[in-house]
Amino acid sequence: MDIIRTISKGTDLGGKDPDHIVELCNEVVQEGHSVLIFCSSRKGCESTARHISKFLKKFSVNPQNDDNEFSSIISALDALRRSPAGLDPILEETLPSGVAYHHAGLTVEEREVVETCYRKGLVRVLTATSTLAAGVNLPARRVIFRQPRIGRDFIDGTRYKQMAGRAGRTGIDSKGESILICRPEEIKRIVGLLNESCPPLNSCLSEDKNGMTHAILEVVAGGIVQTANDIHRYVRCTLLNSTKPFQDVVKSAQDSLRWLCHRKFLEWNEDTKLYSTSPLGRAAFGSSLSPDESLVILLQFFITLIIFEATAFNLVEILLLL
Repeated sequence: MDIIRTISKGTDLGGKDPDHIVELCNEVVQEGHSVLIFCSSRKGCESTARHISKFLKKFSVNPQNDDNEFSSIISALDALRRSPAGLDPILEETLPSGVAYHHAGLTVEEREVVETCYRKGLVRVLTATSTLAAGVNLPARRVIFRQPRIGRDFIDGTRYKQMAGRAGRTGIDSKGESILICRPEEIKRIVGLLNESCPPLNSCLSEDKNGMTHAILEVVAGGIVQTANDIHRYVRCTLLNSTKPFQDVVKSAQDSLRWLCHRKFLEWNEDTKLYSTSPLGRAAFGSSLSPDESLVILLQFFITLIIFEATAFNLVEILLLL
């Protein structure tokens, strides 16, 4: 392993900062780019954001933009103040420095404000847990891993590559950097992690994984699939179609449609020849439950209702006898 760079221990840019997090952020921010820092816990996200915001130099590389940026930050803070949860004290402290945090503990409104500020360049340093890597498209020039862990588990090669891949996105930036901070005794394991090959990629729509019914419900509820022809267009875009014969994939989708209609998740209109979701289908879609999980919940609800009605009936009988 070659030494690419050595950071002087004498720097005091970040106070007591043995990992030089502030310096690693500041040098990118001063060039007008963004930094994404992955932390292993929610508490780590918040404490890292607070630490960086205390020491980070003013990130604007164009002083003429300062007034506009300050005004936009004030507007963001006002939006958070008006949200149902009120203004989070940590975001109130960090946002003026162009720093924020992002994890599952944020409300929907807070997440929207933080993500919007990041996309606009008002937030240049964002600390986050691995949940950000799962579904939010927020690229960066430099990605920093505060620890080689996700929660308590040591990160694997696939997750590392997925999360590090936010740096230097094609069409967004010309280059990207990934920095993983670890202890000396973890270096050997980290080198092995970096050399890991990606495991085989399998479609979750295959029959043994029973994902097709869930996918079909979602695309009908989302208005992507309404007709029989729409089914053909949809399955052509799936990974399953690249690994199995097209007609087999179409048959699987059609079987899922029939299953969903038979169990009242979907409705078929003979006049318009269109599929639509039933109240049950909309409830399942809105809750993000799979059709099978929804049926289990529905069954439990009916059992509870029957028991409640039977109990209520017995109480009425007893009262009449008295």
